[in-house]
Amino acid sequence: MLPSEFEFTVTSFKANDGECLFVRCVADRESFNLLVDGGRGGLKGTLLKFLSELPEGQRHIDVFLVTHIDDDHIVGAIEILQDETLNAVIKDVWFNSPDLELQKPVTDLTIESGNKLMKLLRTMKDRWNKLFSGSAVVWPNHGALRVPVMKATVVSVLGPSQEDFERLRKEWPGPGEEKEEAEKELPSFVTAMGDDDIDIQKLGSKDTSVDTSKFNRSSIAIHLQHHHRSILLSSDSYGPQLVEAMKRDIGWPAKVTLATVPHHGSRRNIHRAMADGLTSEFWLISTDGAGHKHPHADSLSRIVLGTKARGEKPTFVFNHRHKQALAWDKLGYKAAFNYVTRYADDDDDWITIDLSGS
Repeated sequence: MLPSEFEFTVTSFKANDGECLFVRCVADRESFNLLVDGGRGGLKGTLLKFLSELPEGQRHIDVFLVTHIDDDHIVGAIEILQDETLNAVIKDVWFNSPDLELQKPVTDLTIESGNKLMKLLRTMKDRWNKLFSGSAVVWPNHGALRVPVMKATVVSVLGPSQEDFERLRKEWPGPGEEKEEAEKELPSFVTAMGDDDIDIQKLGSKDTSVDTSKFNRSSIAIHLQHHHRSILLSSDSYGPQLVEAMKRDIGWPAKVTLATVPHHGSRRNIHRAMADGLTSEFWLISTDGAGHKHPHADSLSRIVLGTKARGEKPTFVFNHRHKQALAWDKLGYKAAFNYVTRYADDDDDWITIDLSGS
């Protein structure tokens, strides 16, 4: 039996090639709001408008999760924390830095965005990783890390591993160092089938090399269970780490209501084992397709083959309309591989997926 006033939604803001999400959990007159990252910036006004449209008494941010230090996630987060109105409604910020437990203290840090965020967090006193008693947010080597955020609503930390977090701490970048490692494999988006055709069977049946970026592999990834429904927020994590964590702490094969496609759909972050073992009603892709031309056809092809083999009919949700996203809207593909597409309207600042179900 569902609790009263049950709501569960995920909103994806148009954050260019980055990501900014808002998760709402409501049940039995309780609410929990989670904001994830801030894109490349320029979203303060949009977020204020979004909050103003929530019911009175729910216009707050219980947790602001800043997953990692790449600019397409962290620059907008800094702007949000610098805004007095938004800062005032944030109760806790989850962010990992070299200052936290598991590392020796570091006093002379130079990476611009990471340092700027840490300076802001130091002024927020007890609002930095509060629910973790000030410790780093990492997937532990032994035993699941589950944090109850309200009745029947639990967050499980699935990444980064302690090893990946320690690796970033040791290699925290210096002045001028590129914060997002370039993809080593960038084959053409199109295939031999023609200008706009995707050979789903061919692309989806093989794996490419996994993501080796120390920045992406330090991403905080979580599983959020809200009563009978759940979501996987993967940020820029890579497939093998997520699968290992889910096998131990969530169960495998895994079933969620919504999953964000890792690293905006990069071919290096979702592999066959993950696509074959993870069932999701909705797959959310956050990007405008700039830069690396995400989502890569290989990545979504793997998911499509996995869902077809299981007899599912998932919905792919895109928060921007662009070439790489619209390529999946062909009726022939959808009929042959049994999936649905949904896109944010051009005039809207965000798209919301209602997971409340029945």
